[in-house]
Amino acid sequence: MAKLVFLIPHSLFLVLVAVGMIVQTAKGDKVCTEAMGLCQKDCDARCKAKHIDGDGTCDYTNIPALCSCNYFCDYAKPTLKD
Repeated sequence: MAKLVFLIPHSLFLVLVAVGMIVQTAKGDKVCTEAMGLCQKDCDARCKAKHIDGDGTCDYTNIPALCSCNYFCDYAKPTLKD
């Protein structure tokens, strides 16, 4: 029962992320995925630090869990000016 309570919110989150990606893909944007190493609490923050429009998610089907960063390929990351 405890596992089910844990899995339901995570499953719902993944479905919402997938729906968001489908909507963006329908607009013609290509979604890319980049491996970000082992999954930790800062998975999403690491992704957003590298890709402004990124969404970091943990894949718990792998052991150990891995962090993946999904972002729009055509989105140019702004560079810092001197």
